[in-house]
Amino acid sequence: MKNRWICIFLAALLLLTAAGCGKKEAQQTAEPAPPAQAEQSSAAPQTPDAADISAPQGETADAAEAQNLRVACWGDDLGLIAARLKDFEAAHPELTVETVQYASETEFLTAMGAGKLPDVIWCGYDRSRLELLAAKGYLAELDGLVDSLCAESAYFENVLRLSALSGHVYFLTPGFTLTAFSAPERVLRQAEKIETVAQFDEIFRPYCPEGYGWTTREIAMNWFMNDGLSAFVDLTTGTANFTQARFYEILDFCRQFPVEFEAATAEQMFRTIELYEPLCILREYEHYERLNGDKPGVTIQPLPFSAQDGYGVRGESYLAITSGCQNSAAAELLLREAFSLPMQKRACVQYKAGSEEDVDVVWCIPVRKVLCDILWRYSDADVPSDLSEEELGFWKADIEETNKAYDELLAMIARADHFEGGGDRTLYEIVTEEAARFFDGACTEEEAAQAIDRRAELYLMEQR
Repeated sequence: MKNRWICIFLAALLLLTAAGCGKKEAQQTAEPAPPAQAEQSSAAPQTPDAADISAPQGETADAAEAQNLRVACWGDDLGLIAARLKDFEAAHPELTVETVQYASETEFLTAMGAGKLPDVIWCGYDRSRLELLAAKGYLAELDGLVDSLCAESAYFENVLRLSALSGHVYFLTPGFTLTAFSAPERVLRQAEKIETVAQFDEIFRPYCPEGYGWTTREIAMNWFMNDGLSAFVDLTTGTANFTQARFYEILDFCRQFPVEFEAATAEQMFRTIELYEPLCILREYEHYERLNGDKPGVTIQPLPFSAQDGYGVRGESYLAITSGCQNSAAAELLLREAFSLPMQKRACVQYKAGSEEDVDVVWCIPVRKVLCDILWRYSDADVPSDLSEEELGFWKADIEETNKAYDELLAMIARADHFEGGGDRTLYEIVTEEAARFFDGACTEEEAAQAIDRRAELYLMEQR
């Protein structure tokens, strides 16, 4: 069984990843016209197993070029993408993997504007840039690959298909976390989805007389923006409409939260969490048990105010094949192997040595379901045979508790129906920058909304 202290390491690792995400640039770079795609059959292509592809054949007549695979990467702060690419190249000596690590997506776009289009994109951070590239025709459809993976019934199909745009999948995530909201069951019932500010205040204000301090203003803003800003932005027409009562309500509500976490109000009756293994659920039970002292049940549900019904997914990285790919067989082989058991473990499990026990540290959920079972489904066979009767009782109780939490996690994964964070990061940054002026008292809420409308529409016009 895994030690509970692992959660501390995981929380630090996730915060490090989030910090890296927050530092990326939000500049825009002129892009070239998308390359013409090769004529495709209307039937879904048959995807062979990775083991059946020994020497991928490229679309170019140059035999040497056919052995090259060009991969563009950015947002790999922890080196996890680079490690998997190194494993892939070692497993396929017939291929030369040319990996270019970009400092940011802006640097990548600059290179692409100079005509340096890769075969594959594998990036961290958010996926909004990939959505834009897909809309402009830079990415190849992955429907055939996804259909092939789903036919194996070994993956979370709803997660594989989350990136569908206009009915087609253009990028995939090998591992993910679920963004959720937790509270004691006696305070928030499971069936009670928080839809409005008034409902939130009615439920939690009696328990937070000193104000909402545990969650920050930025996190509260994200609760509202979790539906991709669709309530205020029409990406089809390139128009924005933030000068409306619903947005004023958002600003007034978020103003109640501090910029930073406040220790004085840290132990409140709610919090936003990232779910990446069953221990995350058990930790919520333990957290509210310590807080209340009466072993309350726990409600874990999608974020408040979201226009979506289910949980939001945050990918650990994102993979796509470009429409100008010169080695489609090798590119598809890389994507398929990214979902193989060894590569999935490399993505989601890190080995940590040097403690009393060498342990595997899980930091996100693999899309391959069988690996989840390997990691988290326990049986009596996992109990050591040399235990005392007292120790045996502890192990069996721990197994039962973990399996129950795992079943809860599987039920939550089945309800994942969108990528968390609202799509285009630049739009989100425009909103938060102008909202900050209102929070600081530099303008009225209407003036902030008008400034957002102007900036958002200018940005959307530049992207069309």
